[in-house]
Amino acid sequence: MLGIFNVIMTPQYGECMRVFMRLQQTLVSTSTDESLFAWRMPKFDAGRRYISPEADFAHNTWGLLALGPEWFKDSGQITTRHGPWIPRPSGGFSLTQQGTQAPIPGRSTTLFNVSAAVLARLCLVCVCFIDTYYQEKEMEDLELMLDCWEPDEFGNTAAIQIYLRPLSRSPARTLERMRCTRWGLCREWRRTGDAEPAIVLQQEPRYAD
Repeated sequence: MLGIFNVIMTPQYGECMRVFMRLQQTLVSTSTDESLFAWRMPKFDAGRRYISPEADFAHNTWGLLALGPEWFKDSGQITTRHGPWIPRPSGGFSLTQQGTQAPIPGRSTTLFNVSAAVLARLCLVCVCFIDTYYQEKEMEDLELMLDCWEPDEFGNTAAIQIYLRPLSRSPARTLERMRCTRWGLCREWRRTGDAEPAIVLQQEPRYAD
């Protein structure tokens, strides 16, 4: 498997299934291939047995890195070609101690935003209203479009979308992946505003020795 991915990893005695998580971490550090995150849980509670009972994670939620190879069983047709390139101006994906830093879609530049910026100079009430509006928007569930594509029988491609739930607000914004048994498809890339780096928390699996 290491030869397939063209990576070098130092063997560690007794790590068993843990090696797959370490392989993914290596790929995040050495590659920009976002199909690494295009997986689905085989069952909504597939990851629950591998984490601590005290862990604050619900069924059908996880991080960006899969628990095992079987979570990729539906990913055989996914490609990083044949679709428009999705820019990652904030630097793409990287590892942190808490999980994976990801470029999360920010606020769209709309007429409302421009008008709000003008109104904010006029009255304190407007400032309070706009601040409340953005705080609520920041905690809404969202979709993250990956730079990888699934073709249909006609050769058309659609970008893979995964679902995220915010857990805390900026500046130290954290999220979790939700609805992990599915992914969405988007046939047209659209800019949703400047991307902002945020942390998608990653569970620490407890494998049976």
